[in-house]
Amino acid sequence: MLLAFVLFNRFQVTRRQKQIIESQNFQIVESINYSKRIQDALLPSIENMQKVIPSLFVFYEPKNIVSGDFYYFKEFKNYILLACVDCTGHGVPGGFMSTLGSLLLDKIADDESLKPSEILSRLNDEIIRILHQQAGDEIQDGMDLSVCLIDRYNRNIEFSGARNGIIVVTNNEAKRYKASPLPVGGSYMKKGIPIERNFTTQSISLDPTDWVYMYTDGFIEQVGGVENIPMNYSQFEQQLIMLTKTQEVEEKIEMLKFGLNGWKGANESTDDVLIIGFQLV
Repeated sequence: MLLAFVLFNRFQVTRRQKQIIESQNFQIVESINYSKRIQDALLPSIENMQKVIPSLFVFYEPKNIVSGDFYYFKEFKNYILLACVDCTGHGVPGGFMSTLGSLLLDKIADDESLKPSEILSRLNDEIIRILHQQAGDEIQDGMDLSVCLIDRYNRNIEFSGARNGIIVVTNNEAKRYKASPLPVGGSYMKKGIPIERNFTTQSISLDPTDWVYMYTDGFIEQVGGVENIPMNYSQFEQQLIMLTKTQEVEEKIEMLKFGLNGWKGANESTDDVLIIGFQLV
């Protein structure tokens, strides 16, 4: 009887602890789900983006409930600003950074006369200022991103990137436009001296059949394939070239899902995934 009493008491304690843990987990998940609602509210409406660029599509696959990747869109009189952003980390930390980045871009991008390189420079300065990164020993989080300023009437884009480039597909051939080697945000030193970040703007003229792809590294760095290694750029470019075979937005998204899942196999997702594609007809 004594043993039975001890076992029953232990069972009761264990059950109460289990209920407490389940309640705490539920509250945490509910908080994260609400954070996702806030994050989604900050993202531009894809439907509104497609009213301006009918061919545009967004393939967006967060690793967790909230994402460290986000996209930004702003319409001016003569130009359209589009950004594809990968913040340090994913999940909740990445979600905080993506919220900060979205708000900062909206503050900075107030004039269509700004070059994409100037936007990156200002974003870099603002992240360093807000996160107090000047000393080099605080939070060194930052963002990799590509920014395109699209001439909505003349099929021309101005591009600048911080570690994230863009790919233009012309006649089944992919051309990669590379970015500057350092991200925005964070303190980077060489022999104790801060490295000056010089972002440059590249002007790209497009043909009506060209497709422009902006992306984060989540698709490319997904572990998979026969050897369980990340995808290389050549394989990624082939995925993008295949998308030009159809004009249907939903079909493009399904093709990317199929390609990603086929490569990933039984492996877990390693990062958030974001790909934006558009054509200027």
